[in-house]
Amino acid sequence: MKVEYDKIINKIIEDLIGYAYEAIINNDEEFREMEKKLCVHSKKMKDVLNHLDSSDRKVIEEYMEQVQCINGEYNNKIYVQGVKDCVKALKFFEVI
Repeated sequence: MKVEYDKIINKIIEDLIGYAYEAIINNDEEFREMEKKLCVHSKKMKDVLNHLDSSDRKVIEEYMEQVQCINGEYNNKIYVQGVKDCVKALKFFEVI
């Protein structure tokens, strides 16, 4: 039951983060500019990777994939901690 509960909660968190991301994209010009710059750098990185031999390219790609996985997990944990902190604050101010 706990595993199923964790999967459900993780899916809800993923969805909420996705909605928040969409809201940021739609409403935050500075963030959109940052994403545009990232896209430019990403294309440059792909060009650099294409000039490496396959074993070096694989090392860098695996590293980048691991960094992305860790960042995603970190963001999920930060989101959950934010929810917990919000509940604590609401209890402190006797709202709940």
